[in-house]
Amino acid sequence: MTNNHTSTPVQNSLREQEKKCITLLCYFNLFKHPLHLKDLERLCAIPDSQLLPLLKPFLIHGLLFEYQGYYSPDPTIQVLVQERMEAEQRAHQFWQQLPSTVKRIARFPFVRGIAVSGSLSKGVIKEDGDIDFFILTERKRLWTCRSLLILYKKIFLLNSRKFFCLNYFVDLNHLEIRDKNIFTAIEVSHLLPVYDAAHYFSDFHSSNRWAQTHATSPAPIALPVTVKVPEKLFWKGLVEKILATHAGSLIEKWFHVRTLTRWKQKFNHFDSEKFERTMRSTEGISKHHPNDFQQQVLKQLDLHIHNLWERYILIREHENTHHT
Repeated sequence: MTNNHTSTPVQNSLREQEKKCITLLCYFNLFKHPLHLKDLERLCAIPDSQLLPLLKPFLIHGLLFEYQGYYSPDPTIQVLVQERMEAEQRAHQFWQQLPSTVKRIARFPFVRGIAVSGSLSKGVIKEDGDIDFFILTERKRLWTCRSLLILYKKIFLLNSRKFFCLNYFVDLNHLEIRDKNIFTAIEVSHLLPVYDAAHYFSDFHSSNRWAQTHATSPAPIALPVTVKVPEKLFWKGLVEKILATHAGSLIEKWFHVRTLTRWKQKFNHFDSEKFERTMRSTEGISKHHPNDFQQQVLKQLDLHIHNLWERYILIREHENTHHT
């Protein structure tokens, strides 16, 4: 006697796709960012011909909403779509500022790669938003590179973050992101390289293939501007040559210890786990996220998904009861 309730591999696959799709919609809804069908197709690596049947039951039962090809669990989706379009227009203004900022950063010693991260990497920006940069540095010179950039920002830019927000550095020996979750996966998959000295971001993405289990997005948006940086910069090369010595190694260690000591004093109310998660300060990694935004998002997402799936299961159970 066969069991009619046994799940087939195809059914299991569809359920996994369904969960991935709904999880991504819930995730972006935390940022009030409705996803277009093309966004979902790219992020889930599922053609729209398969996506629409997955979304249909959620739409029918009022768990998802659609407006002009955009989808969200939020019933105010029409307002959200309008806000997203406005944020996209605002982002275009920020892109115009980008080339000069990137050229400035690229001229600093030991900078090997620059990528746009944060909201701008998704093609949007809030009214009070800023440009977030993810920086790749030369091996064993991250803290020298970071310290020089932060010093420049404090002195010449009066510590302004709007067009010069530098909160994540990794060197070429530490390309794999340690925190493996949907938050970091979305950020990794949406990074937009704007300066890549020797195609290092190819190595970066190879080191972070794990991110594809959460979101596949090899080309989120096309860069609306072109950033051209000379391959060889005389002063940069000269300073790097001087600091590639034993004295340079001592300077690197001094910058690292000094920054770590200052952060431990400033955030002494953090326990060791939170400090490691938000203010990671190792030889080849510098992370400065004291607000612990990642953890806040992950907690909200768990609750959001739990509530949506609970409602969905109750609806399906109610339907099955009426059909039997």
